[in-house]
Amino acid sequence: MIGRAIERLPRNTAGRDFLVSDVHGMVHDLRAALARVAFDPVVDRVVCVGDLVDKGPESVAALRLLNEPWFVSVMGNHDLAAAVRLLEGTPGVDADDVARFRLPTEPWLAGLDPVERAEAAAHIDGLPWLLEIPVGDGRVGVVHAEVPEEDNSWAELRERVERAFAAQSGMGQLAPLVRGRRYLRALKAGQPPGADDPDAVLPDVRHVVHGHTIRGDIGFRPWCVGNRVHIDSGAFLAQPAWHGEWAHVTEGRPGLTLVDVTDPMTPL
Repeated sequence: MIGRAIERLPRNTAGRDFLVSDVHGMVHDLRAALARVAFDPVVDRVVCVGDLVDKGPESVAALRLLNEPWFVSVMGNHDLAAAVRLLEGTPGVDADDVARFRLPTEPWLAGLDPVERAEAAAHIDGLPWLLEIPVGDGRVGVVHAEVPEEDNSWAELRERVERAFAAQSGMGQLAPLVRGRRYLRALKAGQPPGADDPDAVLPDVRHVVHGHTIRGDIGFRPWCVGNRVHIDSGAFLAQPAWHGEWAHVTEGRPGLTLVDVTDPMTPL
């Protein structure tokens, strides 16, 4: 097993908590976004919804943000894909996991020296699959891709992940958390999920916030199904090399999305 089951942040009574969309090595963009909101690293915190690495120019720098006391992230599918390459052959990483989560090799990963490889592996292996943030009299959950269909509450999801780690039963059953595309498949089938779908509401959290699934069709804005909010807005797509991927989009532009944990549908 790579990573940790869950991280529960203590209540932030002194500052603000922000959520940031998939960074994908776009650390310069993150720092610019934080400057816009007068981020204070002494009292404020940033939670990334996963995918710190790949596609952008600063994957190593993105992982090194985890050294900062104000920055945390959940596990993303690109983070996990890097980790299975870095940790292949070590205890707890079997051939099935390598095959299941592997993605094409990124240049940043191939170019690491042995010390950097060990550093990157340690950072990713410390990422939680789930994260909880106390907000008011409730909490906000964070998981990269989606909550599996069979989990009808945050507590059920948390128990699933904690059981898997306690039993060291392999990462296959957790795959939807980092790579699920249920709503994207529905969109492509012409059956867009309803924002007010009551069946998509997890009753024991204010929101569950995800990254992973970008919607250029709505201008790269956050979107929700029930109380599940998706904030990935394609930061890496802002690079010139990726322009062809979204040149047909007539509204909005890709970029990094930063939101306040109390209002995850409103970009700052």
